[in-house]
Amino acid sequence: MSNLTIKQFDWKFEDTDFYWNPKNREFSAFMNSISFLVVGLERYFCRAIRDAEALITDPVVLEEAKMFNQQEMAHSKAHYKHCQALIAKYPALQDALDGSIRMFDEVYEAQDLKYHLSYAGGLESIFTPFFGTIIDHRDLLFGGGDPEVASLFLWHFCEEIEHRSAAITIYNHVYGDHLYRIRNIKLLMAHGREVIMMLQDVFKRAVPDFDTPEFFVTGLNTIPRFRKMRMSLGIFASQMPWFNHEKQRLPAYYTEWNQRYQNGEDMRVTYGGQPAAA
Repeated sequence: MSNLTIKQFDWKFEDTDFYWNPKNREFSAFMNSISFLVVGLERYFCRAIRDAEALITDPVVLEEAKMFNQQEMAHSKAHYKHCQALIAKYPALQDALDGSIRMFDEVYEAQDLKYHLSYAGGLESIFTPFFGTIIDHRDLLFGGGDPEVASLFLWHFCEEIEHRSAAITIYNHVYGDHLYRIRNIKLLMAHGREVIMMLQDVFKRAVPDFDTPEFFVTGLNTIPRFRKMRMSLGIFASQMPWFNHEKQRLPAYYTEWNQRYQNGEDMRVTYGGQPAAA
């Protein structure tokens, strides 16, 4: 089981530019798409987990579910503020926010609880290898960028690693149908790509200087190829029924981040501005 804590921050995001890291415009656009996607996605997951609470018979798993939802709601609210800051400068980006919420609401209405929990369990399982790789290469990706935006994503990614086993634990407790979840992987990947493509289309219309139309493909280009291959292997392994989510390799920065938080550092502006050592 995870050891979850709820951390609240008063994010500001004043005068945030779309390309908040001018040294890495592709990654900036990619992370912006994550912000818009997260608002709809986390809302969807929280609705599903709340629906599942009545079916959870283990009090430890039930507490995990409630803590997971609190973390995810905090993420959604923080990214909503980031989205609102971008919309203030590029008003047509409201279509991106509305579209993300609508597309996940449509999935919630069209599918049953088993599908929703398999979506959450399957997608959340990939986040430690995926976000862990981004964290490991934060100097290449976030270095030189807006400190608050960079710190937002690093906080979120560290918390995704913190609750890495929560969603799959809930799915396994309520249903435990591994074949069903694995069969749905292509469906959830297709849906996620549809959301990203919608966001890409809105970005093209809404941002006058938009020049990164392939950010979904190129956003991680600065990461060495062998590390992306290792990330892909980790993502594949994370979907297997025998995979131990608690025994994964965690980035060193995950421990560093938590220690700095415990020491009272303002984690809203803990990273960015200047490239950092890996």
